[in-house]
Amino acid sequence: MELNRDIAKLTSQEMIKKLQNEIKFLRETIVEEKVKSEGNIKALNKALSETKEDNIKLSKQIENYVDLKHHYSNLKEQGII
Repeated sequence: MELNRDIAKLTSQEMIKKLQNEIKFLRETIVEEKVKSEGNIKALNKALSETKEDNIKLSKQIENYVDLKHHYSNLKEQGII
């Protein structure tokens, strides 16, 4: 309530100045948040790339294991081992 009384007492020039200051503050805040967001996006993209590389390596290891398992199964069926 007290804030409304203070606003009502302001002249139009004072109100304009107050709003301009608020707009300036909000613009600065938006720029700061944009920079933070861009940094977060870069970090997440890097982590995603690393995860993809790890996933590729694990997939190759699984493939090699399955191939090796089939190879030894075939050798056992043939009575070689």
